[in-house]
Amino acid sequence: MYTAWPFFILLIAVSSVLLVYRTASRQFPILIRPWWHYRYTAVLMGIGSWMLIYQDEWRWPLALMVWDYALFLLNRRRVLPLWLCVVLTLVPLVGAKTDLLPFIAMIGLSFTTFRAIDALVMSDMRDPSDPGEYFLYLFFPPAILAGPMYRWHTFREDMAGAFERLTIPTVVEGWEHLLLGIVQKFAVAQLIDVCVMQRLDPEDYTLRGIVSNAVGYSVFLYFDFAGYSNMAIGAAGLFGFRLPANFNNPIATRNPQDFWKRWHVSLSEWLRDVVFSPLYKFLVTKGGLAERKLEAQNVCILATLMVMGTWNGLEPKYIASGALFGSYSVIYNEICHAKRNNPAIKLLFERRSVREAGRILTLVLEVLALYVFSGRSPIP
Repeated sequence: MYTAWPFFILLIAVSSVLLVYRTASRQFPILIRPWWHYRYTAVLMGIGSWMLIYQDEWRWPLALMVWDYALFLLNRRRVLPLWLCVVLTLVPLVGAKTDLLPFIAMIGLSFTTFRAIDALVMSDMRDPSDPGEYFLYLFFPPAILAGPMYRWHTFREDMAGAFERLTIPTVVEGWEHLLLGIVQKFAVAQLIDVCVMQRLDPEDYTLRGIVSNAVGYSVFLYFDFAGYSNMAIGAAGLFGFRLPANFNNPIATRNPQDFWKRWHVSLSEWLRDVVFSPLYKFLVTKGGLAERKLEAQNVCILATLMVMGTWNGLEPKYIASGALFGSYSVIYNEICHAKRNNPAIKLLFERRSVREAGRILTLVLEVLALYVFSGRSPIP
C-alpha cells in the first residue's frame, strides 16, 4: 500500500476534498447535513481501502470480522466470559502462526487480532457496539500491516472528534509525518539495504561478519519500520485520526526497560496493559506469589517479551530473540531491586562511568537480539 504511488495520489485527492469541505462548512454551515456523520465517511473510506487491499482475497478477512464482532457482542451481552472470548479471538492468529490453519493467513492478521483483543479488554459495557465503527477499527487502513498499535479508547475518541480536527495545521502536520516516513523508508532504509545488507554475507559468522550483519540489520530495521510508522501516522492524521508514536530515539536507550519505551512503543504499551498487568495481578493474588513480588515481576517480564518475540511466528529465531529481550529486562529488574536494598550497589550504579557503560552494553545486547531476530544468525 505504501509502496504504490497511486495510493499517495489518492491520499492527496481525498484528504484535500475533505479539508476543503470542512473549511467551507465553517463559513457556510448550510453545507453540513444533519443526517450525515463523518463516521459514515470514514467507514466508507475504510471499506474502499479494504476492497483495494484484499481484492480477490476478501473471504477470510470478512469471516474474521464476523468472528471477532460476534465474540465482541457475546462478551458485551455477558453470554461468554472475557477470558474465553480472548482465547477464541486468538484462534485464527495462533492457527495461522502454527500452520494448523494456514489457509486463513492474511495481510494484517496479527494487528487485526490485537485490536480485536483490545476492544474486548478495554471497552466499556456502556460503549455503543456500532458494527461500522468496529469494522473500521479492526481494519484501520493506515495501520493495517504493522501498526502502530491503535487502542480502542483512542480510536473512539478520534472518531468522535476527527471531523473537527480537519484543519490546515493538522493536515500539514500529517504531511510532515508522511514525508518523513517516505524519506526514512524509501531513501535511508533502501540505501542501507542496497549498499550494505545486500552486500553482506548472511552466513558470515566471523566476529566481523556478525557485527556487520547485526549493526546493519538493526539500523535498516529502524529506518524501515520507523518510516512505515510515520507514514501510517501521517496518513491517519490527514483524516483527523491520531495514531501513537512508535519510536522515540532508541539510540538514547539507557537500559533494557527504557529500550521498550523507545522501540515499538505502541505495541510495548499494549503488551504491558494486556499481558504484563493482568498476569502480575493473577500471580500476586491467586498464583501464590503475594510474598514474592520480585519473582512475579520477573515471570511477567519474561512472558511479555516472549510474546513480543513469538507473535511473529514460532520459528527458533523469534523464540530466541524474545527470550533474549526478556532475559535482559529480568536481569535489569534484579539490578534495580538490588539498588533499592543495598546503598553500596546504588552508589556504584549512580557513577557516570557505570551509567555510560550500561548504555553501551544495553545497545550492544539489543542489537544482538535483533540480529537473532533477523534470521541472519546461526539460529534459523
